[in-house]
Amino acid sequence: MASAAAVDLRDVTLAVDAVGGRRVDLAALRGRAIVVAALSTNDLGGHALARNLERLAAAHGDDLAVLVLATDGYDAPTLQVALEVFAEVVGLHHAAVAPLPPEVRAGSTPFGEVGLAPLVFLVNRAGRVARRLEGYQTMAALQSLIAPALPPGH
Repeated sequence: MASAAAVDLRDVTLAVDAVGGRRVDLAALRGRAIVVAALSTNDLGGHALARNLERLAAAHGDDLAVLVLATDGYDAPTLQVALEVFAEVVGLHHAAVAPLPPEVRAGSTPFGEVGLAPLVFLVNRAGRVARRLEGYQTMAALQSLIAPALPPGH
């Protein structure tokens, strides 16, 4: 069962190097809704969640950015290969995928402590975490999550 937790109202300033050499800087995405998910690439629920997030990213183009952060504890070279395979298998073309940064894992960012995955965060257009949901989220739940953050008429 998914549950919501309290959120930290500080601005999100997270930049990561994603698969495919893509740099994702959440501060540079201000003005867009952003969904950030922390998940394990070894979990079928994580695969399903990533596919749903890819569908949302494809459907909402420039209005929504999606970042998938892998919580897997592999060494850096192994994790890089695992992320490339995960992105290919799940079909991530619009959603970016990257390793979970140590500062996020430690809980020193507005995302709070990242323990059990999956977790889904909505970063609003002002650059703040507006919602934090624990557990797997269905497509309908994700659509409801992002609806208030999208420009009117989307």
